[in-house]
Amino acid sequence: MGETRDVIERWWDRFEARDWDATVALVDPDCEWTTPDATLRGAQQVEGLIRAYATAFPDLHHEFRSFVESGDVAAMEIVLTGTHRGVLATPAGEVPPTGRPIRFRFCDVITVSDGLMVSVRSYYDTLDLAGQLGLIPPPGQGANAPA
Repeated sequence: MGETRDVIERWWDRFEARDWDATVALVDPDCEWTTPDATLRGAQQVEGLIRAYATAFPDLHHEFRSFVESGDVAAMEIVLTGTHRGVLATPAGEVPPTGRPIRFRFCDVITVSDGLMVSVRSYYDTLDLAGQLGLIPPPGQGANAPA
């Protein structure tokens, strides 16, 4: 295992322990974190994002499904599981707790330099999460579904 994977695994360990100081300490102060919903700049904005998810899903847990590391860059498929027990702050507004479990798949491409995450690009299906939370109808049951 190289330094890049080590940093990423420590980040997830600290996140799941809810040790925010140690989690944010692994993020470069000028880190750019891009998601389908927003682009965050700097460790302070990243801390806001991770705290929002930890609040909404207090039992959030990750599992690496695959992990590829090449020098200072790693790409991984991750599955998050948890239960929506707190308010989820999103760019579109707050989502009250639904009590629903999630099993959410996504992919990250992370660059590490000098022991810190300097770039994170997250790729995921926002409709998948919305459907699991009951915010949109399941596939095939929408307004235009065949009768």
